[in-house]
Amino acid sequence: MGELPLSAVDNLRRGGRLVASIRSRLVPLVRPGLPLYGVVEFIEAELKQAGASPAFPVNVSINEVAAHYGPVSSPEPVFHEGDLVKVDFGAHFEGWPVDNAVTFDLGASRGPELLQASQFALSTALEIIRARGPEATLSEIGTAIQQTITQQGFHPITNLTGHSMEQWDLHSGISIYNYDCKSDKPIGMGLFAVEPFATDGAGQVRDGAPSSIFKLMTPKPQRLPQLRQLMKELSAFRTLPFSSAWVSQPQYLPLLVRQGVLHNYPQLVEVRGGLVSQAEHTVLITGDRVEVVTL
Repeated sequence: MGELPLSAVDNLRRGGRLVASIRSRLVPLVRPGLPLYGVVEFIEAELKQAGASPAFPVNVSINEVAAHYGPVSSPEPVFHEGDLVKVDFGAHFEGWPVDNAVTFDLGASRGPELLQASQFALSTALEIIRARGPEATLSEIGTAIQQTITQQGFHPITNLTGHSMEQWDLHSGISIYNYDCKSDKPIGMGLFAVEPFATDGAGQVRDGAPSSIFKLMTPKPQRLPQLRQLMKELSAFRTLPFSSAWVSQPQYLPLLVRQGVLHNYPQLVEVRGGLVSQAEHTVLITGDRVEVVTL
């Protein structure tokens, strides 16, 4: 990605300020006994009020679930004492996405240490990117994340990565590994989500149960009026992920998955059932500056 137009940079900054403001107001919503969906409702309402759209469905992932749990109803499930809660959400203006995540400790075993490990790893990675700019290599960034997490006594999750982003594209091709990937490739200019995951488990995730999160992959003509209407709704999301709660007839989504029209994201679960923490910011790297837009 080359230099972005000023309008794109403005949209990224607006989105970054918005998600930072929302993130700072989540604490009262993440407490034992409160519904997970309350977090989703709050974030979606704040985005709508600001004239933004979700870059993807809000993830509220608990304990060993590292990602892709998207609550779609209330009052169940609820937060419990001892949970380690990851809230991962994003916004976009005119398709330019920003992505961020924060972990809340509700009394989990070694929760404060796990939370600190992912936060420190993110800070260390951002320091390297700020210092080196587009010349920072993927190996340098991954090594910094890995060493920071292991020094805290935990493991990075090696099959989850940060990612480059472009307009209407949340994962646009470059992966930012959370370990030393032995690559001297510079990160280059562009828009990136940097997101370390730390765990007291094995350091990998597996596919779990299906989630409520989908993505349009290969549009196909549909004969049934209900499916034609659904496809019309799905076109509004373009290539960004969406929630089953955002469409009028979610009962037809599994059929479109079987047709290859949609991808259904599985929940991602730590292979040994270990607790997982996450921290994430979006970084804009240009020829002369590094800007963490979600701070």
